[in-house]
Amino acid sequence: MFSISVQVPQNSVITIRDPLYEQADDIEYVAAQLTDRVEVYETLGKIMLFKESGELKEEIHQSHIDFLPLQRSHMVYILAVPIRIENIQIFLGSFVDDLSYLRILRTSTYYYSVVLVFQNQSSADKFYFQYNGKEFDECSYEYCYIVYLSGVNFCSLPMIFDDWKELPTCPVCIERLDVNISGITGVLRTEVAESMGSRWNGVLNECKVCRSVGNAGDLVLRLAKSASHEERCEDCEERTELWICLICGHLGCGRYKEAHGKVHFQITKHSFTLELATQRIWDYAGDNYVHRLVHSGPSLVIFDEELSDEPKEDLDRMIWEYNYLINSQLEQQRLLYESKIESKLEEKHSEISEQIKLAKAENERLKRLSSKIKGMEKKKQALIEKLKKITEENELQEEINRTLKISLKEESDEPVFLDKKSKATYLKLQRLRKEVEDIMQKLG
Repeated sequence: MFSISVQVPQNSVITIRDPLYEQADDIEYVAAQLTDRVEVYETLGKIMLFKESGELKEEIHQSHIDFLPLQRSHMVYILAVPIRIENIQIFLGSFVDDLSYLRILRTSTYYYSVVLVFQNQSSADKFYFQYNGKEFDECSYEYCYIVYLSGVNFCSLPMIFDDWKELPTCPVCIERLDVNISGITGVLRTEVAESMGSRWNGVLNECKVCRSVGNAGDLVLRLAKSASHEERCEDCEERTELWICLICGHLGCGRYKEAHGKVHFQITKHSFTLELATQRIWDYAGDNYVHRLVHSGPSLVIFDEELSDEPKEDLDRMIWEYNYLINSQLEQQRLLYESKIESKLEEKHSEISEQIKLAKAENERLKRLSSKIKGMEKKKQALIEKLKKITEENELQEEINRTLKISLKEESDEPVFLDKKSKATYLKLQRLRKEVEDIMQKLG
């Protein structure tokens, strides 16, 4: 199933009918009353086309379209109508009577888009059968591409949905995608208009991708490089291996340079990018090529029969051989480069893992050392506290000892000497007294 988002200016007033009634910030929506006559509304704004990811795959027939999509609704969307078709109601013919709503979306000066809501599913299916994949005019090579819509969102800011994949809105760019990827079942053709100017006239002037490729009507892959030397990556000035975003036209270098194209995908979720050198389209989300001529077209390489002496049967055989050779070589090169990148990443991962292992071991060693130091600090603190207590107890014991000594001396009637000199003087005096006493006894 598909959905579109129309980016319109802020504070706009848009008159819509009940089937499309939505509420959103900064936009005022007025639901109109249904009448017997279908009115045509017009809106100016940027359209973003989304396709739901992971939906059921449907069988695609190469020759003609003889089935309906599995997921359908009353609402259909015509991707592009040439600007020369001024009256869309005349183009729709009798189906106008089955409509309950019609809105024209003006996004280009060369074509416009149309949203149709039918009164019942049967009318929508009949319209899809009759118009999808048909040319607007005979030999114009401008095809009417129709999808069923699950809803239309009018918003003032760009919208990004995780479960939806954005597709290009350029009618030529949508033709480049393989039908199984785009879901547009009207592009299973490989003929190229003889007069390229008649194929979606003006697209080359307006679409950045078609302008970079150089020919909006030419959908055939070429072996020779066609990228202009003036083109360069918007982020690193790289001039080779350039890829242009099929959604917004961002020009970035490939994954084997600085990979700015892939960075753009990671930021914007724009999956599809076209290689300027070969005009092949890569899907970043699916990680494979999705150019319709790579998968389903009979002509991957162009040969000019007028300049060749080979019979047509031999040329067809050569074309298929070249197709097989190119695809197989591209696949081999892709696998080779991816294996080299994976090997480098594994080596880097192994080196980083070893460094992480060494760092963890060093961290554990430092943790154990830190724990040991903390234990020693605790022991040191405990010893300091113990020493402090012992010192205090020693001082107390010394004080008690001094007090006891003084008490003992007082009990023995011995004088208390302040120092050794006083004691020596006292002892000398006592000796002299004793000598005087002895002399007095002898004289008496």
